[in-house]
Amino acid sequence: MAIMAVGVVGSFIQSWFVSPDDLGYFRQFSIISGYLFFLHLGVFHALERSYPYYIGRNEKERAVALAAVGQTWILAVTVPIALAFGVLAYVSFFAGNWKSGLGWLSQVVLNTSALYGGYLGTIYRSGHDFQKYAKAQMWSVPAVVLTLPVFWIQPYLALVLKNTVGSLTTLWQLHRYRPIKVGIRVNLKEFRELICQGLPRFSASYMTTTGVDTLTATIVLCRLDRVSLGYWSFACMAITLAYQLPQAMTAVYIPRVAELYGKTGSVQECVKLWSKPLAYGGAILVVIVACGMLATYYLLPVILPKYAAARGIICLLLLGLPFKMLDALASVLSMIDWMLILNVRAVISVIFQIGCAVLGLMHGWGLYGVALGVLFAGVIRALIIGGTLTYACILERRTNSALNNGKNQNVST
Repeated sequence: MAIMAVGVVGSFIQSWFVSPDDLGYFRQFSIISGYLFFLHLGVFHALERSYPYYIGRNEKERAVALAAVGQTWILAVTVPIALAFGVLAYVSFFAGNWKSGLGWLSQVVLNTSALYGGYLGTIYRSGHDFQKYAKAQMWSVPAVVLTLPVFWIQPYLALVLKNTVGSLTTLWQLHRYRPIKVGIRVNLKEFRELICQGLPRFSASYMTTTGVDTLTATIVLCRLDRVSLGYWSFACMAITLAYQLPQAMTAVYIPRVAELYGKTGSVQECVKLWSKPLAYGGAILVVIVACGMLATYYLLPVILPKYAAARGIICLLLLGLPFKMLDALASVLSMIDWMLILNVRAVISVIFQIGCAVLGLMHGWGLYGVALGVLFAGVIRALIIGGTLTYACILERRTNSALNNGKNQNVST
């Protein structure tokens, strides 16, 4: 809650002082980072499954070995990227463009936090580890608070600090208290195991999150301008804040659903368990969407006049939140290893979203066309996941019915 509160307050202060032009200028540097994030190749997803699995089987050496291989790959990706961004920052500072220099320098921190910090998060698996992980994240709260007064002095500098200091503080704490300390390990067989496990899962989630968000930002910047990217970034930030509470509710249920599937092997039981958080979360979202649209339309021009032009975009994106919540059901398909369906779903969603955005821009709809693409893509993802789970449940019922008939015939015989 503290992190959420600081996020809301920090975002408000940021939006009061930072212009859409400066926000778009800063956001453009993260576009390259969004594409480069794909280079971790699903190592996080693989370690999230394999590390606790081998620990549970009392094969700690095997678990640690895979963690070492994963860390080696992440460092092999992170270090060159950080050096490249560092060089770009130096060139910009040397040329006298301090804004560009800070933009590139921020990507050194944010990329390292996303890649190496993401790896560290996968090895915090026990209850005690989760406590340390939560404490590490809490260190970002005072760090971000200390940056807020800088907005009164230099808004762009404060924007850079707000987006980097918290991440850097959390990263340091995660590294300092990491549960296991491993060295460099190069083993192609183990590396292939990690990639084969993680890449199909990562590719599906990347396409529907970071990948499509980065591609959308690229289109907005290229087809419109930097100010439009600032408005779009503000709208996405507002939607992220609005979705935090329902997302927290569904995140709690993902391990419970995984445990239930491990015990029962039943898709139907997993879907039934999801019905409760989705019902409660859906009810909360109805209130959030209704209140959010009213507040956006009537209050945003008053409290944040710089971003008043984004209110229609935010209202459209708010309508897509209920469909976004249904994405949590994809965890069921992931557990039963229907990764092909998830990847096909992701590809269709991306094609639909980007296609709608491009068509909207070609017809002069501006950011409204982009927002409609996001909304319709959410509907498509929800329809695909709903239809696939319905098919999986029907298939399970038929299989169970056939098994029961077979047992009854054997008993009669």
